[in-house]
Parts: sequence; structure tokens; C-alpha cells
Amino acid sequence: MTDEKLRQNRQVIEPGECPPQGCPPPNEIVCLKTKKVYQECKQTEVFELRVFEWDPSTGSCDFSQELIPPAGATDIVSCRLQPQFRKFESCRVWRSKEWNGCCEIGNGRIRFNLNEDIIIPLSLTFDTGQTVRGCVRIEAPFTKTVGMSRAGTHPMFQCEVDLWVTRCLLCFIEEENAGPAGVNCCINVILAFKLWAEVQLLVPAYGFCTPPDCEEVLGECPPGVDEWPPYPSQDVDEDGVTFTSDCKGCK
Repeated sequence: MTDEKLRQNRQVIEPGECPPQGCPPPNEIVCLKTKKVYQECKQTEVFELRVFEWDPSTGSCDFSQELIPPAGATDIVSCRLQPQFRKFESCRVWRSKEWNGCCEIGNGRIRFNLNEDIIIPLSLTFDTGQTVRGCVRIEAPFTKTVGMSRAGTHPMFQCEVDLWVTRCLLCFIEEENAGPAGVNCCINVILAFKLWAEVQLLVPAYGFCTPPDCEEVLGECPPGVDEWPPYPSQDVDEDGVTFTSDCKGCK
């Protein structure tokens, strides 16, 4: 296939899946101001991190105390973490956000700067059957630079980095020559680098979106019972005992 044919194929934009009866024609052509991603890439990083004690009294990590495996434990059979997501924007635009991290555009590259530790709580299950809470941290400063050919070629370009802490790949007990054994965990992190600019796009449209009704979240209590009338029973007391009334009416 020639380069010209490839270029033409890339310009063909197909709509998404239509209903069985087909898609109706658009009602209007609208102008939307939005972010357009011109280039992006992703990279996976694996961090081998020391596990520290979790302090239940404060609900936070105690980084002065490394986690010690329970007595008799020789292996870690499972490790669980709560996935995390962070978004970092351009240092040039978001100066107030530099304290936790941001990205910078260079000539043909994007550099990500992490300026604040990322704390990751863990739950470790040992071969003794005991489950222990702990935590690890990705320490700042951490930097990562990736190549992106269009970076720095236009003044409107901005950068964005999405960071996902996705899973705990492996944990193991590391024997120390002097002192008690510690625990290390391998944490999987995905970084997505984006080069974008704010643009105005002409888009065929069907009018404004109409959201469906929200699904009601049921509470813990069962539905109410519509007992009517709420008056005392004429012939049955509160214990369910039936009795005969001597009242025949008034004379």
C-alpha cells in the first residue's frame, strides 16, 4: 500500500455502532472547544519498595518502623492494594500544583517530575494464615523523560501525565544478615504521557444529551409495611389471643 493510500485511509472517519434501524441524520453542526490529544504514549514502571508498619491508631504509615513478618512466616501468599490514580499537568500553566508534581515540555520530549511521595496501603497474607496491613511509598523526587516528536513544536502545546498504581505484582521476605527480616513488594505503575492543545472542532450533533433516570440505591432496611388501620384490634390483643367482647351495644 502506498503512502498516499495510507494517508487517505487515516482520514476516513467512521461513526460508532448504529441501532438496527440505522442512524438518523444529525440535527446540527456544532462548534466544541475541547482538548485534542496530538501525541501520547504509555510506559510501565515496576518499583521494588520496602514495606513499613501501618499504625491503626492514626490510620497512617509509620515510616520509622519497617514491617516485620509474623513469627514462623517464610512466604507471602497474597498482596492486595487499593488502586490509585493521579493526574499531573503542565508546570508552565499550573504553578500552584508544582508541590505534588507536574510535567515539562522540551524539544522532542516530555519530562515528568514527581515532587511528593505517593503512599500506598497494602494488605499482606503470610503462609501462616495471618493477614497484616502495611504500606509502601514511591519516594520523591522521581523524574521520567520520554521522547515525543511534536513536543516543543508549537506554543499552544501542553502536557499531561496520568499515573495509575494498578497492582502488587509480588512480595517477598528479604533475609537480613544482621537484624530481623524485612518485606519488599514490587508495585506496578503505569504512566501515560499526553501532548495536547485546546482547539475548536466542528462536530455533527443530535442536540443535547438527555441522561437516563438514576438508579435508586436501596438502603439496608426492608420496605415499609402499609398496615391499616393502625388501631387496636377489636377481638385480638397484642399477644394474638382472641377474646369475645360482652358489649352488645348501648341501650
